[in-house]
Amino acid sequence: MSSDKTGGNRFSVLISILLCFVSVCMFVLFFGRIYLVSCGKATGSYQGFDVDSEEIIYVGTMEQIRKIKNGKVIETISPPTTRSYCFYIENDTLFIGCFSDSKGGVYDLHGNEISYGNIRCNDVEEKAKGKTMLVNDHEYRVRTDIFGSYKVFCDGVMVYQSDNSFFDGFSYWVSFSFTVILFAVLVLGKLTEYQ
Repeated sequence: MSSDKTGGNRFSVLISILLCFVSVCMFVLFFGRIYLVSCGKATGSYQGFDVDSEEIIYVGTMEQIRKIKNGKVIETISPPTTRSYCFYIENDTLFIGCFSDSKGGVYDLHGNEISYGNIRCNDVEEKAKGKTMLVNDHEYRVRTDIFGSYKVFCDGVMVYQSDNSFFDGFSYWVSFSFTVILFAVLVLGKLTEYQ
């Protein structure tokens, strides 16, 4: 019977170690995403995606609408709110709906206000849902990942990728190393308890 108790204790120790490891990994991923969003390197959530008649790509992030041409951000537009908005382009005019006041505005393609408050935010939201656009016989598509970075494709070829430097740089490797070291310490600590 004592061997059954020892085996049961080891199993519960392994389960608790696994739960600790998963918790630490989720913590690192969660705060990594917050870092990316706060630095503007990731979107947090998509606020819109569209392409104008000159095939300039517009991708909405929490703080700005990025205009992308030839794989580079050529201009950014500050939306009327950073809390929650959506947008679409029609006849080279930018329509932005703000959820904070349930109103929408009309802007030129440089972000200059033409009018505000004369359209409903729900109408803008309905037209802004797509992640695929067809412009001048070219299909544009945006894809996101769990970290909030995104890639834009034209006819299946990637034409732009958001900066994902958190996961390429020093801070990611410090976080990853910390997770691995913490896991090793937990495993060694638990194993020495039962010897």
